[in-house]
Amino acid sequence: MEHNVSLESSQQPAPRLYLRDGGRMLCIPVEEIEWVAAAGNYIEIHTERKTHLVRHTVKAMEAKLNPDNFLRVRPSAIVNVAQIDTLEGRAGGDYVVRLRDGTQ
Repeated sequence: MEHNVSLESSQQPAPRLYLRDGGRMLCIPVEEIEWVAAAGNYIEIHTERKTHLVRHTVKAMEAKLNPDNFLRVRPSAIVNVAQIDTLEGRAGGDYVVRLRDGTQ
């Protein structure tokens, strides 16, 4: 009997992130995340209602988020592509990403 085995992961990104915040666990629905930014040894996870400060790295957070929905726009920031309002060209070929809430 022959079996075909796929080496591709069949795991879908989780709909919620569970992150340790001191002595408690935060449950953050992924679709609510607007953007993530480094803050020293922490990251700020920005949602419409609240900003969570969690001891984590941007790189580790990037690995938890679906790359179809989240874009690392610089070493210290990740944005939810659904929150992008405009991309403004700058000299040198770089862009300024402006989110719906006005954050750039």
